[in-house]
Parts: sequence; structure tokens; C-alpha cells
Amino acid sequence: MQDIQNYKKISVLGPTGSGKSFVSGKLSKILDLPIIYFDHYTWNPDRSPIDKNIFVENVLSMAGDKWVMDGNHSRDDELTKHRFTQSDLIVFLDFNEKDCAEAVKLRSGTARPDIPDYLIEDDNDTAWLINHIKKWFDDNKPQLILAQAEKYEAKEKFVTLKNRQQVDDFLSLLKKQFGSGDRI
Repeated sequence: MQDIQNYKKISVLGPTGSGKSFVSGKLSKILDLPIIYFDHYTWNPDRSPIDKNIFVENVLSMAGDKWVMDGNHSRDDELTKHRFTQSDLIVFLDFNEKDCAEAVKLRSGTARPDIPDYLIEDDNDTAWLINHIKKWFDDNKPQLILAQAEKYEAKEKFVTLKNRQQVDDFLSLLKKQFGSGDRI
């Protein structure tokens, strides 16, 4: 892993409930990088999806020379290519389905910085999100992400974390490398 101070563009990927926004927030504080939360640009206030092209245009227009991108959106090759070729670090939270579903249940009804207030999840959303997690694994999205890393020659930029303990250890290592870690 290169020196943490050289990380200026970071992508955080993984299934719903894996902790992408938590990790993105910590990385943002450690490195003083702005976060682009995809969920802020994915949904309209009526919860309908924003047109894919508008979403991609919005995200890419904000992607300057420093960022943490929080979210997946593997459905768009232009954005995927940008992230995989431009990122200095790609953090892949390759968590299991059960842990992700439990995390979604625990966060239901909670305001979070990664989603606008009109998207605060309720019990109906929790059920939908658990089905979304199941579909993530049924559609073999982890293999798709790894195939994209291969396609864009980004495997050397990857850090794969499989559980919360590995996330804690990774963040602790980065804080230690950065110095005091007093931004956390």
C-alpha cells in the first residue's frame, strides 16, 4: 500500500449494508477529502430514480482532483471506468449477505449523512433493501466488481475487506500511517 498521503481519489464499493458510507466518512476525515455520496444523486424527492445520464453527469462534474466516491453504480460503464482508472485506492467491502441484512435492519429510521432526509429508511424500505442485498449476491456482483478491476487494470489498487474487524484494522492502520489520526 502506498503512503496514505498520496491517496487523493478513493472509491468505496460493496453491497448495501456493508458500511460503504461509514468507511467513506472515516477516509474523508483521515485524508481531508470531500465525499460524493451517490445516493444524493440517484433519487428524486418522490423516490423515483434520476435519469442515469444525468446522474453520471452530476457525479463526474463534481469529481475534481480529490474525492471519496461512496456507492456502486456498476450499471454505467463511463462512471465505472472513471472510478477504476482514476482512483488511487479502491476499497471493496466484500461482506456476506447476512451481515449486510443485519446492518440494514439496525439502521432503519436513522438519519444519515449519506442519504437525503427524504430517503430515511422505514420498515418498508428495510424489506426492499434486504431483497436488494439478496439480488446483489444472486447476480454475483462481487465477481462483476472483480472483473471490472481486471478490465481496467485496477487490481493493484484494491483493498478487499470481508468483515467489520478487517475494516477497523484497515482504518487503524491508515490513521497510524497518517500520524496522530486526530481528525477521526
